[in-house]
Amino acid sequence: MTTATEVVRGLRKGGTQYRHADVLSIDEPSRTLELAFSSEAAEVQTWSGVEILGHRPGEVRLHRLGDSAALLLDHNPRDQIGVVQSASIDRDQRGRAIVRFGRSPRAEEILRDVLDGIRKHVSVGYLVHQVEVIGQRDAGPLYRATDWEPIEISIVSIPADPSVGIGRALENPPQDTATVSQHTPGTPEDKTMTEPSTPAHADTTNAPQPTSNATDTPNSVDAERTRVRHIADLGKTYGHLELAHDYITQGQSPEAFQRALLTKLTDKAPMPQSEPHTQTGIGLSTQEIRHYSIVRAVRALLPNASQTDRNAAAFEIACSAAAEKTYGKQARGLLIPSDVLNRAFSTTTPTDGPGSNIIATELHASSFIEILRNKTWVMQRATVMGGLVGNVDIPRQKGTTQAYWVGKANHRKKANLPWTKSTSPPNP
Repeated sequence: MTTATEVVRGLRKGGTQYRHADVLSIDEPSRTLELAFSSEAAEVQTWSGVEILGHRPGEVRLHRLGDSAALLLDHNPRDQIGVVQSASIDRDQRGRAIVRFGRSPRAEEILRDVLDGIRKHVSVGYLVHQVEVIGQRDAGPLYRATDWEPIEISIVSIPADPSVGIGRALENPPQDTATVSQHTPGTPEDKTMTEPSTPAHADTTNAPQPTSNATDTPNSVDAERTRVRHIADLGKTYGHLELAHDYITQGQSPEAFQRALLTKLTDKAPMPQSEPHTQTGIGLSTQEIRHYSIVRAVRALLPNASQTDRNAAAFEIACSAAAEKTYGKQARGLLIPSDVLNRAFSTTTPTDGPGSNIIATELHASSFIEILRNKTWVMQRATVMGGLVGNVDIPRQKGTTQAYWVGKANHRKKANLPWTKSTSPPNP
């Protein structure tokens, strides 16, 4: 029988799991949806077996979901369209939540689709921290999640597939210690086991090496496949396929192969050069490349973009979707295909050859540029007078006026402003 340790190990490798949620009611004035995101009565098949989510007191961590968790679109953490207002576990052992849409153009668009019945599917993402194996099914062990945590709710175009059950929203799943419990019918009490995290560089020289067993459980088969894949990938990357084949047939662990491979590399064994990466296009024709407009694509991405702008950039958006599938990348905005970029980089004006004979030349005589001459700073302040003969006299005021108080019996004194002149003789 599969142990709870193996179940948790498989769940942790998968990261975040998803389940379909039901929309109970829609309140358009308040822009809110009431959802039922979980139920203890539901049994869902996952890669690790058949899962039941516990809803007893203390089995669900609602703090993260109730603390203004994100309402996402298609489980994309960079595409938040609302917030989770509240979350609770009812007496009927069902998890319920109320989500509210934002007022951004993106959120308004999704809310319109929900109200019009275009987007009908809702999914919840959650993490499992502790399980209890309670039985066996044809698809694998039947386990009950006694400590799990919902972390986000999403409006999705494709609902979570119960036969798949596991997604990878978290790039680095938590690797800390997981507490699991094994429950066997007829046992008076559960046995608690702890799965410690082992460093990858730990010395396992004296540890027994794993061997293949024909009676392995499905999880053991998955672990064997993972071991073989890791060793084969390392051997192919560093050019030691024969060494990798030996370690696979001997049942050695990936850590042991890493140590042997490191020894080979430190002996300065020749490493094959990787082939240069060439990114192919999406197959746009010359006319389609000329029709492509980066300006339209950028205008459609603006926060205040209208539906007209998005319709005008329908071709660019379709090219971005095709580029995502071709390159295996998820765009934060829009991906520009390499077809367009290669044409932009290779389009230059030829200075020689047949192509230069068909380039027109225009003469802008009205924009004639005169020669720029150096001038000293004093010439920018001085006044230049030309055509003078003999001495030059320039009148100049020598003094200023004065103001003062006088008494009633005193007479005002008359004064004249002082004037003079500046004489400039000619310089030989």
